[in-house]
Amino acid sequence: MTLELQKLRAEVSTLTQKTTLLENSKLTNWERFPKLDGIIGGGYYTHKGAPANTICLPHDPDFIHGDKVQFPSEVSTMYGGEYQDNYFGNNLYQNDPPCAVCRATGKTSVVMIPGKTKCYGDWHLEYYGRLAAGRDIHEAASEYICVDHQAQYREGGGTSQDGKMLYAVVAKCGTLPCPPYPTVSAEKRLLLNDPDIVSTLQQMTLELQKLRADVSTLQQETSLLQKSKLTGSAYTRWGRKDCPVNGTELVYAGK
Repeated sequence: MTLELQKLRAEVSTLTQKTTLLENSKLTNWERFPKLDGIIGGGYYTHKGAPANTICLPHDPDFIHGDKVQFPSEVSTMYGGEYQDNYFGNNLYQNDPPCAVCRATGKTSVVMIPGKTKCYGDWHLEYYGRLAAGRDIHEAASEYICVDHQAQYREGGGTSQDGKMLYAVVAKCGTLPCPPYPTVSAEKRLLLNDPDIVSTLQQMTLELQKLRADVSTLQQETSLLQKSKLTGSAYTRWGRKDCPVNGTELVYAGK
């Protein structure tokens, strides 16, 4: 096991250096596209007619000037997003979540699988995280989104303004089979990451699995970067301003 670890570490290091060189050469071609900051947007949590979906707004919106609203009191109002729990990360409560619209290059489809941190079959993992949605008692409808497990926040947005609020998602036994889903209380939420490591042997085993996956991922990424074809499928990475490094390109980012 030790020899395999050493071999895999060396291979990961070599592939990482190669991938970095390819990424740097590719980024040069995209310098004319600025790194954009924006904001998560949606309806207000108490508005009965608020749209359910969460959207990723760019920081530099374009408007059709000259348009006049005929009935100002009969509109749909856009609000910014807000974390409502430190469950999503340290000191994120009441901060504003960013977002990034990413294009998975060389891929034809993307899907979010709730309750999983790994992909089925030969699907490629873009990112994983925690489910978020509106609160049960709120009047406005909402949707389930996957907030990145290393969620960030928008600078200057740390005051409570409410709006499109993101809460932790928990499981309800009886309506869901338990197991495999856990009995969840306010203190034990549906966390979609990080298994416990209780011994040195387990640590080495997990590292072996990760290194094997890293080697496979880096090989795939290197191949995609070398081909550099403008094909892919778009998805939104909630809670981050950037895209995963494995075979993705930033279309635009929000905050």
